[in-house]
Amino acid sequence: MKRISTTETSAAASQNRSSFRLALPLACGQDSRTSHDKKFNEPHVSKVSRNTILPESWGSDCSAWRLLAQPDLAVAEEVMPPGTTEKRHIHHRARQFFYVLSGTLSMEREGSATVALGPGEGLEMPPNVAHRAHNAGGETVRFLVISAPTTKGDRVDLE
Repeated sequence: MKRISTTETSAAASQNRSSFRLALPLACGQDSRTSHDKKFNEPHVSKVSRNTILPESWGSDCSAWRLLAQPDLAVAEEVMPPGTTEKRHIHHRARQFFYVLSGTLSMEREGSATVALGPGEGLEMPPNVAHRAHNAGGETVRFLVISAPTTKGDRVDLE
């Protein structure tokens, strides 16, 4: 949300010769940039859908749709059928965030107990922490994996 600031002074603040700043949101669609700020080039934005991307297969019967694949940021939607697991691995640079859309995803992390994530729940995985995703439930799990920077060339399997 874009904000603008105005200065208001209350009677009490006037007595103390102090003031506070109040942030007010802009109206929907209002642009706070002046004409000289609009010189930058806005990137071309295109719609992304898993329906128009070919899935990549991984593990045994798992799939991933690479929704965004940039060097500084990667977003994938992944599907794991019941009973599937990935290899325990580590990323030295990438920080990841796993967000469950449906089903239950079990995340094993080095040095801590396994965490079960349900729909609407997420878990951050910092760099240099060995981990593994597993679907111990009876239904397919669908989840997002957000990685910054990309994990391409940054995955080391530990088993």
